[in-house]
Amino acid sequence: EIRKQNINVRLKVIEVRDNKAFTEVDFYEMNPSSIKRMVRRKKDRIDDSFVALTKDGVKVRVKPLILTRMNTNQSVLSSIRVFTRVYLLNRIKEMNYAQFVDIVVADRFYRDLKKLISKIYPIRIFAIRSFKKEVDRKSVV
Repeated sequence: EIRKQNINVRLKVIEVRDNKAFTEVDFYEMNPSSIKRMVRRKKDRIDDSFVALTKDGVKVRVKPLILTRMNTNQSVLSSIRVFTRVYLLNRIKEMNYAQFVDIVVADRFYRDLKKLISKIYPIRIFAIRSFKKEVDRKSVV
């Protein structure tokens, strides 16, 4: 899609069968230059980073990006951040990793969350800035 030119995706080959490589998304990230173009003066930017666990046991570091329509109080920004984190943790817990990747790539989180967050304060943009699979450092040799 033309709209997805600002996205970088890294695929990891998990299996090769009959000269076909089967992959999964290992890393998804928006280009920093596209984020700079989205952020405007007199608007607030909310960044967050947390680790979520999917239904199939995959740890994912999720970094959402929220832009408000106008400047606002820090307490409102904090409540939006907390609400978003709780909502995403609960939604990710209910789906497996492949479903999570499909929903992020299709921007379906945006539609659901924009309505809910706008009850707290009007937002301009909600996007998953990046996500990647977390690797347990202890299990890596």
